[in-house]
Amino acid sequence: TIYVAGGNPNNGDSHIYRIDPDGTVNTWLRLTSMLVMNTWFLRDTLYVTAGKMIYQLAKEKTNLVWEVTEAAGLITDVEMSAANNIVAVTEKNTFLHYNGSTWKEMPFAYPKPVYATDLAVFDKHVYIVGYTPEQYCLIMHGTRL
Repeated sequence: TIYVAGGNPNNGDSHIYRIDPDGTVNTWLRLTSMLVMNTWFLRDTLYVTAGKMIYQLAKEKTNLVWEVTEAAGLITDVEMSAANNIVAVTEKNTFLHYNGSTWKEMPFAYPKPVYATDLAVFDKHVYIVGYTPEQYCLIMHGTRL
């Protein structure tokens, strides 16, 4: 079973589609007034990002979500390599890290604003891809301690 987020940025509504193993596609959830950018499951609970916020689905198949944490900037990508290693990157030279119990926002050092577009996590390594206002492409590497 696969869950995919899709939406219309003009009206801000998002749909979470469920694709079953037989290929059937159903609208599993509709969230109004938010454009969902990322989805993931942790311990059978759906998490989504919209804008600067991470939300947790309060009850399956309802539109009720709880705020989990807010970032300094728009959350552009989320990667989960383990239940105690979830990383979300933002447009404000920061990333969020979840250690299994709490979220912590941390800045990454670069002398100019970076708009992060992609993120990859491999074991203790974090790679962030983005660009500066001058459109210079950046690939940054960090190591989880």
